[in-house]
Amino acid sequence: MSEIGKKLAFLIVLAVYTFVVGMFGFKMGRDAGENRQPTAEQTSPSSASASSKEQTNLAAAADADLNIIVNLKPTLREITNMKGDPASDETRLYLERLNEERNKLAGLEQALRGDRNNEIYKGQADRIISALQKEAAILRDVEAVLRNPADNSAQEAINRVNTQVPLLISETAGMKINSLDLGYAFQLDDLASGLGVYVSRKRALDDAKRAEDERNAIREREKRQ
Repeated sequence: MSEIGKKLAFLIVLAVYTFVVGMFGFKMGRDAGENRQPTAEQTSPSSASASSKEQTNLAAAADADLNIIVNLKPTLREITNMKGDPASDETRLYLERLNEERNKLAGLEQALRGDRNNEIYKGQADRIISALQKEAAILRDVEAVLRNPADNSAQEAINRVNTQVPLLISETAGMKINSLDLGYAFQLDDLASGLGVYVSRKRALDDAKRAEDERNAIREREKRQ
């Protein structure tokens, strides 16, 4: 065989060897891919699912916190049905409950200033804090009226409530967080009138007492005659 023939035969053998080795390597790689166990990332819940669960938990936490605001509205409406006697157990127990509510609101305001407030409260934390501060001022006037309805300052407190409540309603109009309608919870438009009823009942109690005292005084004078 000539020198050229030998070289040509060598090149053919080398090409065939290279092809066979390449095919064997491809098959081994494919089999390994088919038999490979799923990675931890593949078997764990998707990041989207985990994120959705976290958002659900945050929404539930926000609802639990913000229910403090929602529950205060029916509490304040009870004032309309009170008898107007600041010395009664009714008023004393009510003021104790109201103080508890105020402490919860203060705690909520503090919580709203936390690092994750924007995520939990849909970026409305500052807006809620502002509303809570206005409501806290209103509650201070409510307490002042209930404790001293016969005092001249009671009417001034009612006037402030009458001014501040519309501002609060305007500021929180349309405010919704998750499932809670906070705009509705802050609608305390009947609060001033309820305080007015309480004061009127206190005056009626005082008038009735004065009338009774006068009758008793007349009886005493008649006995001495």
